Amino acid sequence: MELTNEQIKSLAMFVLDVLDDFPDIVNLDGGDLQEIGEKYKILIPQIVHAPCRDDGCACAEMCTDDEFTAGVTCYRIANWLDRVDEQRNAPVQSEQKCPDCENGIVYDAEFDRWFDCSTCHGTGISNRSDGG
Repeated sequence: MELTNEQIKSLAMFVLDVLDDFPDIVNLDGGDLQEIGEKYKILIPQIVHAPCRDDGCACAEMCTDDEFTAGVTCYRIANWLDRVDEQRNAPVQSEQKCPDCENGIVYDAEFDRWFDCSTCHGTGISNRSDGG
């Protein structure tokens, strides 16, 4: 997932705001998270007139048919954070040893020293995605 500088800043500000009262964050509730998420465009409010999904729609459990007719504000995760179904449901692959290095490092005889492998970025694993 590639993020823009604005999106990274948005995530960082969200985290800092959530951790503002750390370590005493026991009073942080879902309403606080919703408000902070909306503030930093992590959660996007949308007016809906029906439950957004058949199973697990929080609005469907809390709102009446009359409220849906009038319009209910539903908060959805920003599309730049939402993974596609293929990513979400992809099977976990076992890690494969990088063929170009020894445990993430490569010996360069010219400089007589070891360097992080440019193939696996020093992880020693060839199929690990960025971020581990």
